[in-house]
Amino acid sequence: MAKYRPIEENVEVVTEFQGQKVLHPVYQCEKCGHSISPEFDDVTGICGMCYDGMNELGEYIECVYTVSIYCNEFSNHELTNAIGGEVKKGEYAEEMARILNWGIENFDNLGGSDFIVPPPRGSDDASINHMKEIGEVIASDTGISLQDPLRKETDYESQKNIDDALQRIDNIEDNIKCVQDFDSQPVITVIDDIATSTGTLKYSAKALKNSGAKRVFGLAIS
Repeated sequence: MAKYRPIEENVEVVTEFQGQKVLHPVYQCEKCGHSISPEFDDVTGICGMCYDGMNELGEYIECVYTVSIYCNEFSNHELTNAIGGEVKKGEYAEEMARILNWGIENFDNLGGSDFIVPPPRGSDDASINHMKEIGEVIASDTGISLQDPLRKETDYESQKNIDDALQRIDNIEDNIKCVQDFDSQPVITVIDDIATSTGTLKYSAKALKNSGAKRVFGLAIS
């Protein structure tokens, strides 16, 4: 998994989760939402992974926004622990929706979305799609309609079981399909919990664009 480290004087508090502050990076990559230093922000505006071509978003998704920071090296980081475990079991939907709602309210382009769309269910034997449950709360709070048209094309390996970013992209490439056609050319925001390689968001966006979406953005918790 990627390690997102808070950069001193590069965070603001946007809400709380389980009594801990949810930190938002002030300086973020303009493509993938990764936290970057003020120096990178001044020079390139993008992170090292995007600069090296590892986060290849392509023509399908315009930008990925992330609200907070994923700190998988800290065992006492409540948000990270929840995203890695309980959230995928359907817990904390309202809390996670509140975090993503901050992004919808504060990031350009997202408030004007016609639909919110979750990625496909993580595994075929999963009893729920946790991001769909979070999306239902977001839709209720924001009034933006939730649609759930994305499915796995093939039974690819769960992304959380793959550490290497390029292998994650290869694993999911063109393995997501959209089962709905959009005649109105909507603007869509795909929501997710963690953006590591951005592969899930990218190929979700590709499927949506091929089905008639006009613009697609990504929004992840961290």
